[in-house]
Amino acid sequence: MVRRMPKRLNKEPLLEVVWEIRFGSDSDMPVGEMLPGMLYQSLRDRYPATVRLPTADIPRPLARQNEGLRYVPTVRMDGPSGTPFALQIGDRVVSLSNRRPYGGWEEFSRRVRELAQLLSSTGLVQKPERFSLKHIDLIELDPPPSLAGLQVSLMAAGHDLGNRPVQLHTEIKDDPFVHILQVASPVHVTIGGQERRQGTLVEIDTIRPVADDFWSTLDERLNEAHDRSKRLFFDLLTDDALVRLEPIYE
Repeated sequence: MVRRMPKRLNKEPLLEVVWEIRFGSDSDMPVGEMLPGMLYQSLRDRYPATVRLPTADIPRPLARQNEGLRYVPTVRMDGPSGTPFALQIGDRVVSLSNRRPYGGWEEFSRRVRELAQLLSSTGLVQKPERFSLKHIDLIELDPPPSLAGLQVSLMAAGHDLGNRPVQLHTEIKDDPFVHILQVASPVHVTIGGQERRQGTLVEIDTIRPVADDFWSTLDERLNEAHDRSKRLFFDLLTDDALVRLEPIYE
C-alpha cells in the first residue's frame, strides 16, 4: 500500500531548502560579477545586501578548469535582516535558499520562478545543464546516535550500526531524477545563530539534467522534483516516526 503523504508536519524537521541551477557558457564573460548587479535592479527589496564570498579570490582560469571549483558561488545576496532567504551566484551557478522558518512550498516555488524568469531575461545563463532541489532535515525523535526513526538498516561485520555514529552517502535513481541521500547521526546544528540542537541529519538532493526547453518547462519540472523528493523523505520515515512528527492532512 502506498503511504498517504501529509500536507505538512506540525513538528517541522526542515532546516533548509535550496534550489540550484548549474549552467555552461560559450564565452569567458565574468557571469559571477555581472549577474548580481543585473538581479539587484529587480530584487533590491528582496535581497538588499550583497556579500563577496572568500571563493571570489580563486583565480577564474583555475576555477573553470577544476570541476570541484567550477560551480562554487562567489557572491551572496541576503534578504532583509531576520528573513530566511538568500541568493548565491557564481560564474556557472545560481541558488536560492530558504532557511528555517520555512514559508512553505507555494512561497518558495514562487520565488524560484521569479528568479528563473530574471535569469532567462539576462541572457547570461546560456546553457542550463541541471537543476536540483535540496532538503535538509533534522530528526530529533530519539537520543542520537540513532536511526530508529528511519527505514534504514546498516550492518557491518555482524554489528548493527543503528545506534552507533554513522555517515551514509548514496544515490537513488528515480528516472529522470537522481536523489543524493545523506544520513548522519549524531549531528549538532545551530539555529538562528543561537539555539543548538542535535539529532539525525537527513539530506536529500534531487537532481535533474535539463534540455533546451528548460525555461519553458521549469514550472512542471520544479513541482515534479518537489513531489519526488517529498515522497522519498516520507518513505524514509517509519510509521512511528511519522506519527510523532504530527502529520497534517488536507
